[in-house]
Amino acid sequence: MTKELAIKTCGITKRFARHIAVNDVDLEIAVGEVYGLIGPNGAGKTTLIRMLAAAEEPTTGEIYINGDRLLLDQSNPLLTAVFSLVSHALFEDS
Repeated sequence: MTKELAIKTCGITKRFARHIAVNDVDLEIAVGEVYGLIGPNGAGKTTLIRMLAAAEEPTTGEIYINGDRLLLDQSNPLLTAVFSLVSHALFEDS
């Protein structure tokens, strides 16, 4: 049986100048699963989350959300939908 993936990463790496914050991460999280990131300060936990949330672009590698490749450009319908949802929740008139 094939599991439906909510998140999949393929070799994502993030470099800041000569510092490698996240190195070649392959991750598969099925729909309904819950994960936690544990590690010391500077291990890359926040950088990984920022990349999954499209707040930071990986230096290399690919991220898929519900099977769709996450691209940080205006053509990404996933980001448009998330931005619309967040902006509506944040700026809705009371």
